[in-house]
This record gives sequence, structure tokens and C-alpha cells, in this order.
Amino acid sequence: MSLPKTLIEASDRANVFSKENADNNQVKLILKPGKVTIKGQGPHGAYQQSNKINYDGERIEFFINPGILGDLANRHKECIIGKDRLLVNGGSYRYVSVLSLPEDEPRNREVEEIEA
Repeated sequence: MSLPKTLIEASDRANVFSKENADNNQVKLILKPGKVTIKGQGPHGAYQQSNKINYDGERIEFFINPGILGDLANRHKECIIGKDRLLVNGGSYRYVSVLSLPEDEPRNREVEEIEA
């Protein structure tokens, strides 16, 4: 999946509201073929932005810290999304994050290998 630079600004804007959740500052990402939506929500409001994206996989929703999302989009052009993991190949390193899934989606307990 490509990481469009628009995710940097979108994650900053969503963070305005999501950071009000001090114990759990996360934004929701919804990926669909050709489209990514980012949502940030807090007690005093919400922000949502959708953008075109080079993605042709299944619909997936997950939560991620907006600072991490913005940093990844700033430093990298591509990532691999698995059922509950995100992988970025940085050349001399690999960054893997376990994704927080919405409560209505069961988490896959099996370890899944992600190929880069």
C-alpha cells in the first residue's frame, strides 16, 4: 500500500480530537480499494478525511497512534498491511506494529508471516 503524504496532515488534524483521549490516543483508518479514511474522535468533537490511495485489498479498519501514522507517512512511501499488523521496510531495518482492531472484529490469534 502506498503511504500518501496527505496522511501526514490528516493525522495531525485528527490528533486534535483524538489526543483528548489521554490514555488511548488513536485514530481510526479505514482502507477500501482506492480510498483511505482517517477518523479522530474525542469528547469535544471529531475529524474525518478521505483521500484516494493506491490500495486494492479487502476493506480493513484499524486504530493507530496518529503520531506514528504521520511519521511513517513522512519517512516512507510504502507499507504492507496484514490482518492485524503493519510492516514498513526501511532498508536496513523493518518496523512492525500490531494494529488495534475495532471491538466488533475478532483478532486473528495465529501468527501471520508478512512478506516484504
